[in-house]
Amino acid sequence: MSISQSIIYAVADLAITGEIYLVTIPSSTLAIRRRGRDHIQELGIEVQNYLELKSINSHLLQLLSQRKNLKDQSRLNSKQRMQNTYGMFEVTSCENPQGAIFLIDDLVTTGASMMEGIRALFEAKITVTAAITACAVGRNSLIP
Repeated sequence: MSISQSIIYAVADLAITGEIYLVTIPSSTLAIRRRGRDHIQELGIEVQNYLELKSINSHLLQLLSQRKNLKDQSRLNSKQRMQNTYGMFEVTSCENPQGAIFLIDDLVTTGASMMEGIRALFEAKITVTAAITACAVGRNSLIP
């Protein structure tokens, strides 16, 4: 199931009638430079375009940015990843959207980045309606 389809189901299940905002978990500047593109932002644009085709108006917002670099997490367990990512994101926009916030990440392993994004948004008094990922991996994961 695609991210877009998951959002469509959530909008129906939660009876969302107001504004819909898409917020992506940002990649680091180094990762963007290494890839030669900002794939998570591209994913957000694709989701927004698909929703538009289905007559669901949404707004893609860049609310989060990375304020610190992370050490490599490939060998860290869930608890270590949570500690490593704490304080990683900050809200850099003065926007405070009033509506349904869908937080999008490309990959969830332990949920540490997603939880950190939720924490940063919560500190800015922005409530996440749902968190959605393109891919979830079960190793050392919060995901059963």
